[in-house]
This record gives sequence, structure tokens and C-alpha cells, in this order.
Amino acid sequence: GTDYAARGSLVHAVLAEMLREGLEKSTDELAARFHELVEQHLSRRIHETDLQRALTRIEQQLLTLWGDAFARQQTEYAEQLHEAWPGGVSALAPEIPFGSLPDADATGDVASPPLVFGAEDNTVQVRGRIDRVDTGFAGGRRVFNVIDYKTGSPPRANQTELETGRSIQLALYALAVRRLGIASPDSIDYQIGYWCLSATGFKR
Repeated sequence: GTDYAARGSLVHAVLAEMLREGLEKSTDELAARFHELVEQHLSRRIHETDLQRALTRIEQQLLTLWGDAFARQQTEYAEQLHEAWPGGVSALAPEIPFGSLPDADATGDVASPPLVFGAEDNTVQVRGRIDRVDTGFAGGRRVFNVIDYKTGSPPRANQTELETGRSIQLALYALAVRRLGIASPDSIDYQIGYWCLSATGFKR
């Protein structure tokens, strides 16, 4: 059957590579690069049966559609952001780590310190990895967007979910960027949201 965890890892790897290369491309160029990277990743899979080969072909067809969708979503998002941030838009390196991550040795990441809550003996240290942070200027201030990619249905994210502690991922990431100075010491959060590739893209 479908390995949803593997699908998520593959898509995150593809999007991270595209972010490193730069997303200032046409919609067609973005889609073509997404397709190319997906094909590279899928070609490394070892198939022992015809069923596995068939599942990989189906996976590639699905991810091709997602690549087309992401290209359109990214183009629309960039147009809106350039209008809101006339001073220019840039993106930090993808997959930003903070705190001590279990896979740090394998990836070679140098993480920022953990996000700390509480004082003295009653502290809680939070670690994580932020998919994407875009930065720019709005209203004379340095600002940033925090984005978390989702390959499935995104969690419900609203004020009630946040206050009751049921959906705190995005808020924690925004706090980490602000308190740890990941974007810049004086920057403030502009938007936070999930980017669902199988739906409508970035949702604030």
C-alpha cells in the first residue's frame, strides 16, 4: 500500500532542494523542477515485485499533479508577498533546526538553542525543525512568515485550538524564530500557516 511517511519525507526533501536553489522561477519552471527531483528520488527505490513497481508509477503520477499544484500555489503566494513586502522577499535555508535533534549527527545540522519556557528548575525545552521561513520588510519593520508543509490534511489552526493547546506547532515555531533570532533579532512574525500541497497551498 501507500507509505505515507515515505511520501512526506520525499516531498519535504524535494521542496527543501527547490528552496535552496531559489523559487524565483516561472510556474512552468517550478513544476518541471519538482517533477525532475521526484523522478530522481523515486528512481533510487529498489523494487522486488511488479506490484512495487506499479505503486511507484502511481506515486509518480500523483506527485506530478502535486508538482503542478505547488508551482501554481508558489506563484500566487509570491505575487501576494511581493505586493505586501515591496522591499523584497528572501527565504532562509530550509529545514531550520533548533534544540537538540536526534538526527543532527546524520544531517550535520548546527541547531540553534532550544526554545525554553519556565524558570529555574521548572523549565521546558522545546526542539523542532522549521520547514520554511520567508523574510522581508512590511510597514518599515523586518518581518517573517513561518510555513509548515503538509502532505496530508493540515491540522485545525485557529485561536481556540491554540488557546486550548491542541494546535501549537506554528506558534512554537514563530516563537522560536523570534526569541532565538533565527531570522534577525528585530524581526516580527507577519504570517504563520500550513502549506497543504494536495489542497489550496498556503493557508494563513
